Amino acid sequence: MANGLSSIRVSRYFDPGALSRCVLHAWPDTPLASPRAKQCLKCHTDWHDPENVEQLADPNWNKFGLDPDKEYVVELCQERNGRRFTKYREVLAGIRDASAVLETTVARGSQFIDWGFYSYANHLKLSDGQSFGFEAHGIWLTKAESDFIWDQEGNPPWVNGIPPNLPPK
Repeated sequence: MANGLSSIRVSRYFDPGALSRCVLHAWPDTPLASPRAKQCLKCHTDWHDPENVEQLADPNWNKFGLDPDKEYVVELCQERNGRRFTKYREVLAGIRDASAVLETTVARGSQFIDWGFYSYANHLKLSDGQSFGFEAHGIWLTKAESDFIWDQEGNPPWVNGIPPNLPPK
């Protein structure tokens, strides 16, 4: 190559204050992966020759940033403008978010990792026993709110009296 770089290696790291990011590292005059290189079935991120294994990713990394052995709740948060979001809070050490209006029952970090985004609503209830879920754009709704949106009958059962900021139809 003109700049003397013949390969680019990608590694991932977790930044708790932001989404996960990819960092590109380039080493001059190192060969690209050999034709025998395969994706590692253990870490799912590294490509390497089976006879020359090099671990680049942290095997304990997960897209949630959760410790599999700790217990968490999910806070269902809503701002005054109706914007809704969720936040994981460690049960023993976490501080409740100021905009949290509801929270789920307790689950281990490993369960959240196994369930994936939004699927935990199929396994957990809110701490007051209500059901909840997510609409197509990832906005959380209680069962009563979802029923109201579907049927448009009766008084709106909005949490805190504030309707969610839903995308236009």
